[in-house]
Amino acid sequence: MHRSDLTSVIPDFITLAEAKLNRRLRLRAMENVATGSVASSISLPTGYVEMRALTAASGTVTWPLTYTPPEQIDSQAGTPSEYSIAGELLYFLPYSSSYTYSLTYYKKFDALSGGVNWLITNAPDVYLYSTLLETAPYLGDDQRITVWSSLLEAGISALEQNDKSDRYGSSLAVKVA
Repeated sequence: MHRSDLTSVIPDFITLAEAKLNRRLRLRAMENVATGSVASSISLPTGYVEMRALTAASGTVTWPLTYTPPEQIDSQAGTPSEYSIAGELLYFLPYSSSYTYSLTYYKKFDALSGGVNWLITNAPDVYLYSTLLETAPYLGDDQRITVWSSLLEAGISALEQNDKSDRYGSSLAVKVA
């Protein structure tokens, strides 16, 4: 891609690569927590991709909320026990501002155009191969698609395996005598 005629379109390839990586990856580094007071509805956090957990609390008592389809949303007041998502809004069912919530969710990686992000720092190979994979069809370089795809899959697999080991521990155990 070290070609002067590609300078103006390289950012587009990176944007396409980022979009696909954000849709596919679910890593600890993408996890964020949003908290606040329960309301009838709240806006989903910026960069929200997928929910991991949603709980409500009153004092020191915390409980998980269960999903209900958007068609069943109503605006009753009370102790929250369910939630729904419609568009960019998260609904609490029922709701009361005397309760708080904690939303653990996956957030998109910041775009590389905004500076350095976790993914480019910790997996530059994944960024590179994903971007190169986006360039191949544009350049008509179909034989490279298999190469870039294979290298990308290996990089993603290693990322996911490392994340799984960090999240759940390794299968190795040390026995103290």
